Amino acid sequence: MNHPPDVAVLFKGKQRGLIWSKLQAHPINQKPWMRVQCQECGSYRSADVVEALDWMLPQATTSEESCIILLDWFSGHLTDEVAEEIHSKGHVLLLHGGGTTPFAQVNDTHLHARLAVALVRLD
Repeated sequence: MNHPPDVAVLFKGKQRGLIWSKLQAHPINQKPWMRVQCQECGSYRSADVVEALDWMLPQATTSEESCIILLDWFSGHLTDEVAEEIHSKGHVLLLHGGGTTPFAQVNDTHLHARLAVALVRLD
């Protein structure tokens, strides 16, 4: 792999609004591995998750290419549309419940502060 893993990020702002436009013009967003989304409430909705998964997940044509997609018990992950997007790409959806975040989502519990500092330095 010649670039970092694909990543989708969501900022609080109007969809296709001023913040989104500025982010689209920023050099970091010109990377093929970066997807920028905006949502007025600042939180992912099911449609945002489906859009990110459609962009991010490769089509698995064999069981060897299939991935386990581990999502937490967040309302934006629990919709039929999210499950269908994952299954249509040939992957398996697993949902983990409350209390397991420190063990299943190290990025949320251990790396978030470091990432926040790095993103502030990008400007």
